[in-house]
Amino acid sequence: MMTDFHNRCSRRRFEFRVSGFSLPLFVFPLLLATLGCQSSPSVRAVWSTNHRETISRVDQDFFLTDRASRIRAESRPLPAAEQGESFRVSWSGRNVTTVQMEYRQVNAPDKISILDFKTGNRHTTTFWIRGEDYLKAGPISAWRVTLWNGTEMLAAKTSALW
Repeated sequence: MMTDFHNRCSRRRFEFRVSGFSLPLFVFPLLLATLGCQSSPSVRAVWSTNHRETISRVDQDFFLTDRASRIRAESRPLPAAEQGESFRVSWSGRNVTTVQMEYRQVNAPDKISILDFKTGNRHTTTFWIRGEDYLKAGPISAWRVTLWNGTEMLAAKTSALW
């Protein structure tokens, strides 16, 4: 008798049913936590790239010392108007209308410059700092990216030196 009761209880699955669809109970809290995280705005990542030569330093080993092909490439400095840095920003969340990037440059540490981007339905953008301003003030030394809904700041991410 005891084994029959044990067999019936051990075969029973504890489930959560919603309109004919069933989930094991341990999945339900994980699903709620995931949905909650997706709705709150956050800056996911900020990647920066220097643009000073036609072939970046990271790619020079691959392109300049390639023995397999007979194509030879030579890295040259970019024209002054094209030299600079780019910052690719990725974010998540709802109600984000504007992404703002504030930054300082090495040769002008007291000046904070600001770039804005109206999001629309996008969740990534690239901010470019180049040309005469970049050449005079130097590379970016610190930055802060913020997400806005009108005048309300929703999230922020900063560099280590900000």
